[in-house]
Amino acid sequence: AVGNLLSITRGTNCLQPPTIDTLSQDTANAGDTTCITIRGTNFLGATVTTANPDVQISRMRVTETSIEVCLNISPFASVGTTRVFVSTTAGTVMRTFTINPRAIAITQNTSIGPTDLRFEGAALTIEGQIIVTIDGTHRFASLTLRNGVVLTNSPATANTVGKLDIRVIGVLSIDAASRIDVTGR
Repeated sequence: AVGNLLSITRGTNCLQPPTIDTLSQDTANAGDTTCITIRGTNFLGATVTTANPDVQISRMRVTETSIEVCLNISPFASVGTTRVFVSTTAGTVMRTFTINPRAIAITQNTSIGPTDLRFEGAALTIEGQIIVTIDGTHRFASLTLRNGVVLTNSPATANTVGKLDIRVIGVLSIDAASRIDVTGR
């Protein structure tokens, strides 16, 4: 006699972990918003994160084989290599992404006050026969003075302290025609 037949099939490895084949771009500057495409496999349901708290993820669109995502990089993000993670319930995969300092050029007389953060962390090039006044403590990825630049600070007064504190993480380059002048300050 024929009775009810029950068949149970057990599948293994139904969910495969994601893989990353390529990033459409693997570098960007601090302060940029960079949209990239991550190509690979097994991306459905994926999330994207980074190891850098100064990089925010936005506008993510996911298909089985690609992820379009925008990386909003703070102007104050740590420069260098950071990790980008793609995660699904089946696993996590990682690729590296490099954050470069913002490149900024100053070509006219400029004052940078103690609370002025426009140039912080930048690869700063100052050039031309100009005077740039910097007051307070400021940090640059690199600093280049060329073609007759005078970099100085404001003189101290009865109510203020004249202070020039420049911290250069990378290369400080001053050509023969330029100078840092704190005489009488």
